[in-house]
Amino acid sequence: MNVKVRTTKGAQIDVEATPTDTPGLVAHRRLYRESTPEKWIVTHVQSGKHLGWDFWSELEALSFARDIGPLADWQQNLTELPKHEALSRIARRHVGRDTAGSAYRRRATERKAGE
Repeated sequence: MNVKVRTTKGAQIDVEATPTDTPGLVAHRRLYRESTPEKWIVTHVQSGKHLGWDFWSELEALSFARDIGPLADWQQNLTELPKHEALSRIARRHVGRDTAGSAYRRRATERKAGE
């Protein structure tokens, strides 16, 4: 499906997106001009705003969208997004979980923290 999303400079552009299990949220590749194209983000369709986290895979982004579903009625034109802390806590559970190399990155981080 094509959706309009906002860039960091405020322009609206069309992107190809994947509907999520949470109505009102879609997942799509990060916009090339803004970031590396390998990353995925979740966007609130009504506002065109992405929710602020980069995911390594589409599966991570879709899982994040599913888990934040209960935090709001995402089909509405929200004037205010749910509290950043709640979204952040859920995002941290998903970033780097479902991609090749994610276990390696976690172990490397744990080793570095133990030094």
